Amino acid sequence: MAISELAAACGVDLGALDRVLRLLTTHGIFERQQGGYCHTPSSHLLRSDHPVTMRPFAQMMGLPFVWGSLAELKHSVRTGKPAIEVMEPKGVFAYLQDRPDEAAIFGRAMTAKASVDIGAVIAAYDFASFGRIADIGGGRGHLLRAVLEATPGANGILFDLAAVIDTVTPRTSPGSPCRRAISSRRATQCGRICPHGSAARLARRAVRRDPERDSARGASQCHRSGSRRFDSGTAG
Repeated sequence: MAISELAAACGVDLGALDRVLRLLTTHGIFERQQGGYCHTPSSHLLRSDHPVTMRPFAQMMGLPFVWGSLAELKHSVRTGKPAIEVMEPKGVFAYLQDRPDEAAIFGRAMTAKASVDIGAVIAAYDFASFGRIADIGGGRGHLLRAVLEATPGANGILFDLAAVIDTVTPRTSPGSPCRRAISSRRATQCGRICPHGSAARLARRAVRRDPERDSARGASQCHRSGSRRFDSGTAG
């Protein structure tokens, strides 16, 4: 597409847009052609209609709390605490709770990131020996849904903060008996402590959000509340 057409469609300065796109081409995002730019495999991931779109994740990177945290890096270096505490002393989730528009983008970004990892998790582990599986900090349940699809004999618990669980709706339709079956085997639960009564617990990057000591405490709570845990992304 011609750079002049892109600038007009976006309502931005042609020269400035051209410099930004030229920078992106050095990272394999877009390809420069005569008078314009075309897509590359990497730039296709920014399309909303891509099957594993990362567009929401890119949008999240532009949110005020992300840029604000980067600007306060010195706070983390000096204190060892998250930079977000400068903007919101109670942490990122308290910040997002008061800003529903940013929280919605954050939620879509986490869903997009989970969708990319699902195939690797399913291929790496056989969950068939577990009758009940809990996804700790599982967001909207994409990973848990995939695990249950691959493990017909198991039931699942989607465990997250109340503000996240409230946004979860079953993905069912009259023509989708598989989706109806998965929803019937998946329950939701909110809280801050790992749920009891599950043979397996997924913790996909959930503990990385906290300081190392708190992460270790959370992992210990999960261990004490169940027999076995497959962890696809703990801090370490």
